[in-house]
Amino acid sequence: MGDEIERRLVRKSLNDALRVNAMMMKKDAQDYTIAKLIRVDAPARRKWLESIFDVARRQSLKENLLSLADMENIMSQVVTTRSDRAAALFKAYDVPDFIDIEYSTATKIMQKPERRGQDSGDVRRMTDAYVQRFLFVQQRISRLTAFAGIKFQKIEDLLSISHPVEHTVVLAMLTQQKADTWHLEDLTGTVQVEFAPDCAYHEGLFSEGCVMIFEGTYQSLLFTATSVGLVPAERAEETRKAYGNANWFAGDEKLCFRSSNKLRVMAQYHGKEYIIALSDFHLDNPKVLTAFRKILDGYRYQPPIAYILCGNFSSQCRQPQTMEVLHRGFRHLASVLEEFEADHAETHFIFVPGPDDPPTQCVTPRLSLPSELCEEYLQRWPKCQFVGNPARVQLANSEIVVYREDVIEKLCRHAVNVPATEQELAKAAVQTVLSQAHLCPVPIHVSPVIWNLDHALRMPALPDTLIIADKFQPFHESSKECNVVNPGPFWATPHSFMLIRPYQREVEHSELGQLITEPNDFSQTMHASSNSTQNAGVSPWPRRPAKMQRLVMVVICSALFAQIAQANLSIGRLVLLNGPRRAERSLTRNQMGIPEVAKRAQPQQSEDWPICSTSMERIATLRAQLSRLEVELAAELEAARRCSLHQF
Repeated sequence: MGDEIERRLVRKSLNDALRVNAMMMKKDAQDYTIAKLIRVDAPARRKWLESIFDVARRQSLKENLLSLADMENIMSQVVTTRSDRAAALFKAYDVPDFIDIEYSTATKIMQKPERRGQDSGDVRRMTDAYVQRFLFVQQRISRLTAFAGIKFQKIEDLLSISHPVEHTVVLAMLTQQKADTWHLEDLTGTVQVEFAPDCAYHEGLFSEGCVMIFEGTYQSLLFTATSVGLVPAERAEETRKAYGNANWFAGDEKLCFRSSNKLRVMAQYHGKEYIIALSDFHLDNPKVLTAFRKILDGYRYQPPIAYILCGNFSSQCRQPQTMEVLHRGFRHLASVLEEFEADHAETHFIFVPGPDDPPTQCVTPRLSLPSELCEEYLQRWPKCQFVGNPARVQLANSEIVVYREDVIEKLCRHAVNVPATEQELAKAAVQTVLSQAHLCPVPIHVSPVIWNLDHALRMPALPDTLIIADKFQPFHESSKECNVVNPGPFWATPHSFMLIRPYQREVEHSELGQLITEPNDFSQTMHASSNSTQNAGVSPWPRRPAKMQRLVMVVICSALFAQIAQANLSIGRLVLLNGPRRAERSLTRNQMGIPEVAKRAQPQQSEDWPICSTSMERIATLRAQLSRLEVELAAELEAARRCSLHQF
């Protein structure tokens, strides 16, 4: 009897909470919730109900009627189960582990789509990919106060207007349906656009395939843009307030990493953990492995929690010997790691393939590197993980996205405007990527994407750190509490890399400088002198041999040419440069029977000494150049001698 009374009290409290929150619950879900709440003491039951409905309001629910599956999901978030996956400090996720999230225009929420089993390769999936790119930008406008008083016109409405429109604002995607012709396209239609000569371009790269705000005039099926701008990005917290704390990142967790109390405490305890990111890690370049050995040696006493190594992993891409080169390169890398096995035993090594790495090329997302390349050598390193491209990394409650692609180059090739300086270009590219909430916001024919995996490139909420490993110069930009970094190509001098502290939101750009290696003896390159650690291997000598070699070749060729000219002059064989060609032409005309055209009288030259004044001037010029090159060569040799004495 007492249990029945207690059950009625719990049911009454639950019904009151449902009415207050304007929700309903199915019979099986209600019985499940009552069975859970009846185990809680009466004083704490009210707090449990508040927590349950607080989590329920943050969910991406299709309707206000809660089902049994919804309540199981909500209760799992309230209870915060102590699973092993949630307790992981560091974890790297591959593309199959990513969560597919789409924006629903019917429910106005972010939710998992209902996948159709047999049409994963249907052309409708390509249309859905473009639609979601547009909706991810459009849904943000309603929350931005800067656009509160602006009325955005649909293209369908513009096409129905017959009279000129002096001023209008359109949110559309820039497309190119015909050569040398730009179009604006939204979910309702398309219209041709031309950019006024004095068109104002705000900060960003306005490339084909990007969703932007166009301001201008409309007349006779032609939109004339006078101002173009991007929709500003928003912080992840603002997005979470609108759509809840569900996990959109990766893994099996129901709650996002930022909302996990245990991960938040773990982040405070491990707040000084850092990651080192490198790009274009060419394993067939001896300087790359020498530089990486120097990094391992420098951080051996306080190693990072992870090294993120991005491709391309070979400088000989798309060649018949590429697999053999990679196989040999990973063998050399394993020998380098063995020297620091004790110091980096707890360090993760994450390998992200580049655009030209096997097995897949010219398509995104990319598969991870074949295990046959490395499992023979790296099997002693259980924390070596090969993931696809892009990849996602979780460090405590921080979210990190890694993408290896030449995004800036593709954006610039298809943009209507390009900033003047490299610094402005990097900042504009960052603003464009964050605004589009897409890692590569260009058309699919420019950067081919697997249609049903386009969600792997989307960012429903901005991560804490975005690593865009591009062959562009290294840069670091911060916007909307998101650090965007580019380590730059590691194979090129000065061997730059990035040190990232996600919890502290700090990024350090580091360089090693020039390194002295002996490519002919690879084993000796693995043992760099410890005396050069203080100077980071910087030396001006590697640049001098190439320059001196060019000077020597020029001097030798000039000297030989001068001697040949002088010898020909002495025997009377030096003629004008056009002499042989003119004689050959006249001979050809005589053979063909064509009469000679009357020529002007030419001054006769002595047959004994046919010296040309032009040739004498050339000889004098060559001798002057020879003297100048000899002086430069002497100066270079003296500088090289002083440098060698200074080093040894």
